[in-house]
Order: sequence, then structure tokens, then C-alpha cells
Amino acid sequence: MRLLFYIAFCLLGNTVLSQVGIGTANPQNDLHVNGGLRIDDSPLGSDDDARSRLLARDANGDIVTVQSSQIVESVAVPQLAYQAKFGVTTSSIFETCFPCNTGDSRRIEFVDPEVSINNTSLVTLIDPSATNGDEYFQIEADGFYRFEINTNITLSGSTDFLINLQLDNDKVTLTDETDSFRVFGGIPRGNVFSPLSLPIYATDVRFYNAGDHITLSLFMAYVSTSGGREVSSLKPIGTSYIGQVIITKY
Repeated sequence: MRLLFYIAFCLLGNTVLSQVGIGTANPQNDLHVNGGLRIDDSPLGSDDDARSRLLARDANGDIVTVQSSQIVESVAVPQLAYQAKFGVTTSSIFETCFPCNTGDSRRIEFVDPEVSINNTSLVTLIDPSATNGDEYFQIEADGFYRFEINTNITLSGSTDFLINLQLDNDKVTLTDETDSFRVFGGIPRGNVFSPLSLPIYATDVRFYNAGDHITLSLFMAYVSTSGGREVSSLKPIGTSYIGQVIITKY
């Protein structure tokens, strides 16, 4: 009888305290195991469980649930934040510059993207109005980002051009930053009947803050006053799009 009373007292005590200790007389959680753990069989989780929810041991030894994105960030694995093709449903991705003059700029129009990947917790494409050319990428989380753009431009005339691709950052701190890349320098020696199509690839890495706004544009650093002076965007024959943008967070 005394033994039964003792067992009942122990069970009652565990019920009141709501903490069970295995290998320890001083449990610090609902279940505190001082020793190893073996599970011979457990129910299968879904694919989403494997991708999104993992178990880990924190600094106190407690088992916690973490998101896979937390693990990626903690070990600085690059995250593909955005990938899309542009110019799929349109014939151009910026307004034709004709006749071009030194100092002219043409914003790249990110309209009707064919999106393959968009992690909106990192980057969002904002289209504030129905006016083409006012679209911008908004950074949603602080960090280093790499922007890659792959497109083409078409030049006509025997004009001497110096053309830059500009990445403009309208910072959340109300200041502006601009990175500029020379994408063409010279005389295309084409005309309206035989324009020169020029492929463009540029990449830029820098630190961004959440709330920063990024736009891309072509800037005419220098245009001579001779020739046709035309810069345009045309979908190459046999292709399904004009440009592609890839954004990666580090």
C-alpha cells in the first residue's frame, strides 16, 4: 500500500509541475532528457515540412523549430531572390531615343514580367502606375545583393556613342547612389536599313537597406551630332524575350 501511495504521489507531483525529467531530478522544460534520444519510428512529414521546418538545439539545450531560411542566412548561402524575363509580350523594353543627345536617359521598363522566382521577403517589383518606365525593385531585407541584367540594344547611324548602363538606388535614407557601367563606346556604322544589335550583360554587388528603391536605365554619356543617332530596343528574331533580370542575396 505504501508503494502504491508513493507512486501515486510521484505521478501527482509530475502532473502539478507539468515537467518530466529523464536522467535528471531537476527538469527545466516539459520534458527534460539528460542523455541520448532514439526514435525507432515516426510519422512521415510533408514535403513542406522538409523544406520549411526543422528541429534544432538552442544554446540552452532546448529543442526549437527553425525555418530553412534562417539556416540559409546564418551560413551566408546565396539566395536567389528574383528571376524574370521581360519583353515577352512587348517589342521593346525602353523608349526609343531618336535623335539621341548627350545626357539623354532611358529607363528600362519592367512591364509584364515572366517571373520564374520571386522571394517577396527579399525583393518586390513595384509598378506604381500604368505608365511604363516608372517600375522599380524594392529591397525588403538588409544585405548584400547582386543585380544581373542581360539584354540588348540596337544602334543606327554613323554616330559616335558612349553609352552607360546605370543602376540607381533611391535609398530609404533619402540619398541617391548610382553605379554606371560602360556598355558601348564607338561608332556602329549602321543605318536605318542595317542597324547594329549589341548584347549587354552587367552585374553589380552592393549592400542595400530594406526600403531602398532600385531602377535601371541607359544613359547617353556622349553622342556626337553626326549620323542617325538612334538607340532602340528590339526583340531579336527567333527569341521569346528581350531581357532578363536576376537578383541574388548574400
